[in-house]
Amino acid sequence: MDNKDDIIVSICCLTYNHAPYIRQCLDGFLMQKTNFKYEIIIHDDCSTDGTTEIVREYAEKYPDRIVPIFQSVNQYQSGNTHILTLFVYPKVRGKYVAVCEGDDYWIDSMKLQKQVDYLDTHPDCTMTCSRAKWFSEYRNKYIAEQYCLKTDGLLNPVDIINRTGLYIATCSIVYRLQIRDNYPDYCENCPVADWPLQILAAMKGSVYYFDEAMCVYRVEREGSWTSKQKFYSVDPARLQTIYGQVKMLEGFSKAYPAFISIFSNKIAEFICKGTPRWIYGRKEVNNYTKLFSNEIKLFSLKWKLIYNIFILRIPLVKFWYRRLFLRRYQSKIVFNT
Repeated sequence: MDNKDDIIVSICCLTYNHAPYIRQCLDGFLMQKTNFKYEIIIHDDCSTDGTTEIVREYAEKYPDRIVPIFQSVNQYQSGNTHILTLFVYPKVRGKYVAVCEGDDYWIDSMKLQKQVDYLDTHPDCTMTCSRAKWFSEYRNKYIAEQYCLKTDGLLNPVDIINRTGLYIATCSIVYRLQIRDNYPDYCENCPVADWPLQILAAMKGSVYYFDEAMCVYRVEREGSWTSKQKFYSVDPARLQTIYGQVKMLEGFSKAYPAFISIFSNKIAEFICKGTPRWIYGRKEVNNYTKLFSNEIKLFSLKWKLIYNIFILRIPLVKFWYRRLFLRRYQSKIVFNT
């Protein structure tokens, strides 16, 4: 039995230039009502808008609960994509990890208690998550609620694979730290951190969903990850993101052969959907095909046909393939507006 004085949950928070939001985020952590101890590990990546000063203020006020990490050089802009592994996880003391970035926040004071209670009583469960509200910074209001099921229950691993990292709200997650033991390189090197973690949790155990809105995901915010994406372009960062996710899926397909057909279909979908538009030039499209030539060779006849249609970018034909054939493999975000 765990000593009651031990840290049970480590809340891991990454922040950068979140000055307008970071107080709401930290207050959501501090309002948690629990019968166990938890810590807040917050990594500030050399913010320039006053975020650092706010984090320092909270850390000085709650020294027994907040563990700040201040960078003097921005790690992400320096090309370091392993911030969690290098700086945050070495400080984790809890057996469970909760995740929330500095521009998102929690709205349920019992969030941690509910999720930890379930994990404690279900040793086969590796991760818990919940419904999340979406708040539009641009429109200054809630615009949707993201949910996985219409009731509490276990999530299907196939859905976690097919529906990508946007299926589960990252700010809702609490998981067992032990699932990161011997963390695979194909997960570590993936430019997207939340999706491989969710898949790994599903492969190593079960993922339980609470159909309660316990947290808020902030969208339509200037400078957010989504706003920076250049979809269907030949932007090197975008291509690297696609490549990293494909390699991650390939790693899972080898490690968990029982799901190989699901992973193979997802790899094909990712590559097909990511093809750049012809307006960027034939050379760029051909380079994209060359980048994924090994994967394309392994496509089934069905997926080779789909890829050629996407390369040609024939609007009408592509529409019907999306509607009749590709729809079952599409990434989905389910909303309750």
